[in-house]
Amino acid sequence: MMGNLARATYVGSSDWVWPWSYDKCDDSVSQESQLISKCAVNPHYDLLSHSGRGAPEIDIFEGMAGPAESLPNTKIKKPYFSTSLQVSPGVEEPRPVLTHKPIKGKWYEGMEYGNSSR
Repeated sequence: MMGNLARATYVGSSDWVWPWSYDKCDDSVSQESQLISKCAVNPHYDLLSHSGRGAPEIDIFEGMAGPAESLPNTKIKKPYFSTSLQVSPGVEEPRPVLTHKPIKGKWYEGMEYGNSSR
């Protein structure tokens, strides 16, 4: 399960989207690697300027079966199993209403992938 800025089944969509966001633009911290940070003047998809966003991720169970061998370009060996929970605060407004469809034009309609997720 991912937040609305990333797709769990499309790994590239979560590149540079962190599970949290800075609430201030701090030159002493390298925030350039966060796709949508507090430092962003013109973020995409009708997001507010100078408002960082992240994508919470919950992997209840994650695993990969297979013969005992290393995965290419990693230190991970198959088979493996892991769990994780990364959360971040939500936004106050506008939020989707539970049990209702998203408001037309506010959440997913007309969105497209940015250059970082291709």
